[in-house]
Amino acid sequence: SDKKEEDLQFNIPKDVDLRSAKFSFAVTPSLAGTILKALDDLAGYPYGCVEQTMSRFLPTIIVANTFKDLNIPLKSNTITEMPEMVNAGLQRLYSFQHPDGGWGWWTNDNTHPYMTAYVIYGMNLAKQAGYKIDEEVYKKGIENLNAQLNNEVPDPTTLSFMLYALSSSNDQMYDSFILDKIKGMEVNELNAYSLSLNIISLVNINENKFAKDYADKLISMSERKSGMVYWSGKEWHYNWQDDMVQSTSFAVKALIKSGSKSDIISKAVGWL
Repeated sequence: SDKKEEDLQFNIPKDVDLRSAKFSFAVTPSLAGTILKALDDLAGYPYGCVEQTMSRFLPTIIVANTFKDLNIPLKSNTITEMPEMVNAGLQRLYSFQHPDGGWGWWTNDNTHPYMTAYVIYGMNLAKQAGYKIDEEVYKKGIENLNAQLNNEVPDPTTLSFMLYALSSSNDQMYDSFILDKIKGMEVNELNAYSLSLNIISLVNINENKFAKDYADKLISMSERKSGMVYWSGKEWHYNWQDDMVQSTSFAVKALIKSGSKSDIISKAVGWL
């Protein structure tokens, strides 16, 4: 049921004439309420290619993590079916893995750096949510991701996302490798999304001082309009690297992870 009863207590001053007193009660939905309402719609069964599978699998995992951490209300059928949804997504991703350990869009195409990182990131979130994954598949995927990082990566944003996925494994053996890769990137040439990914990666490997320096740079790149804050990018035209919503969302996440107390975080949340 969507109905809930709750008792509230309030004090009436002694000098108030109750014969002329009036009480009104207003309820205003919060941003959290908006988010909670959308959670049920995010969970779902996977289908299609690797990218389409991840586009259903990842939100389902995020819902599972949110439910685990906050015990938020979900529809009973969502709670019941969520483990089946996650398992279906994992099995589908396992079946798409290439012989070299990586992933492309399909089973028989070329291994792609972004898709490999995308799947590894999803599996890391699944592990954090308490789901058991196939360790052999995961190990081969991590090894392939690491191997690709030692080769030429097509662009800085893809490199940042690959490092972000690797850092989310929380395997300390990769910490110095990740740090060296980030240090080798020219910070002034990074867009807001890449910079945000690098900040989160630095926090993941406990390079908090370095992450704070990057966070200050990220704050300086923000834009303001009508009292709100966002990070610019292109409108969505099949280019995930410069999407304004994507950039702003990850900038908020990066600033929170870095421990920033800047007031632009709440203003960016309002923009989102």
